[in-house]
Amino acid sequence: MSPSSSWSWPWLWESGGELTASTARDWSGRSPRGAALIGGTGALAMIGLRAGVAVTGRPD
Repeated sequence: MSPSSSWSWPWLWESGGELTASTARDWSGRSPRGAALIGGTGALAMIGLRAGVAVTGRPD
């Protein structure tokens, strides 16, 4: 398979997400402010998802 095959993109995307999550977890573990920031970001993401469903009326 060539390097530009579509099979490599999901793997790269997942690896990047795992590295980002690992770094955020390490940072938030060392900093009380970091833990609050991560929690607040998660809450805002959930609110945004709910607002999107409310506006479009689509549950998917």
